[in-house]
Amino acid sequence: MKPVLGAVRARQLFAIHRWTGLLTGIVILFLSLTGSGLVFITEIDRVLNRKLLTSKGTGQLIPPERALESIERVLPKARVGTLHLPRDENGVYLAATNRVRDGASSYNEIGVHPYTGEVLGKRDHQSTFAFVLRQLHLRFFYFGWKGRVVVGVFGLLLLLSTITGLLIYSRFIRALPKWYSIRRTRGFQISTSDWHKLIGILSLVFNIVIAFTGAILGLENLARYSPAVSQAIHPKAPKSEVPKPPESLDNIISVSAAIAAARSAMGPAFEPTMVYMPTTKRHYTVFGNITGRIAMEGANEVSIDATTGKPYFVSDARTAPAITKSYYWMDPLHFGYWGGAISQILYVIFGLTTGFLSVTGFIVWYAKKNRRPRAMPIEMRAAA
Repeated sequence: MKPVLGAVRARQLFAIHRWTGLLTGIVILFLSLTGSGLVFITEIDRVLNRKLLTSKGTGQLIPPERALESIERVLPKARVGTLHLPRDENGVYLAATNRVRDGASSYNEIGVHPYTGEVLGKRDHQSTFAFVLRQLHLRFFYFGWKGRVVVGVFGLLLLLSTITGLLIYSRFIRALPKWYSIRRTRGFQISTSDWHKLIGILSLVFNIVIAFTGAILGLENLARYSPAVSQAIHPKAPKSEVPKPPESLDNIISVSAAIAAARSAMGPAFEPTMVYMPTTKRHYTVFGNITGRIAMEGANEVSIDATTGKPYFVSDARTAPAITKSYYWMDPLHFGYWGGAISQILYVIFGLTTGFLSVTGFIVWYAKKNRRPRAMPIEMRAAA
């Protein structure tokens, strides 16, 4: 009975593997291609917008106040909501200005040379290749947070397909001379099937990581229905601890002072990357990374009283609860920037294998479905 039961389980696992692959194939191929492009999206964005996003120069960086003064002088109607700080010697100050057009909110980005203070130009952020590609991958562009949940569901289906493929893999290699053999003389369907199995096993760990992290990043949008979960993965200051916003922006501390206060609160390993500018409804918030630590971009956060310059909320990835730390790992593990250029290159290569598995899986199914039935042996016909 055991072999029979084992065969039944194998057929069930194969059916799950086949149908999850077929039902998700086109979407997984799409997510594979867009995700591979996103691995180097910062570098691609710089190449496509070199004049706006890169600088040449040496010496002392100008303070962020001077960058803001340059923007105000050239674009007096601009109201900067977010200021991105230069990330390297060829970076720029990049300011985001919110605007509303036809009832829809969007924002312009304004580049400022970090050594001269020259305004390099502006662009509509939502019209950039980087924005469009990211939104296509995260939410199919048009579907908001619900689209992200759907992408998360496809992540779960990819995880199920990958695990079932592993469980039935051993049954498929029994007829092979070696586990990596490709039977080129057995026809197109068999050789394609062998390639599908080989690439599947070589990219197994990668696909499990991508599927799991993609599912988490998509389904975390459901945390809006659970305040406790939302607070765990997106820590915020309790409302009772948030100081009253400044009545006027005339007597607030400078951006440099807010950054210095955040550095003091976080320690020397803190690298500020972005600042939320204060308004009459909010204070400064400084985001940044910790040198040598794997976490999503801007995971560390310090909120600064815009009037007194005192921090009133600190979110440090080094001391965060386990669930928060785990969530901070999801983005770098999913997009490959946790290990620099080497991990990014590997992510592009293995990311394309996910799409390859979708295509070859469909080819094998289609070829088998349309294969002519073999003639029944004489003995079997006699028995029938």
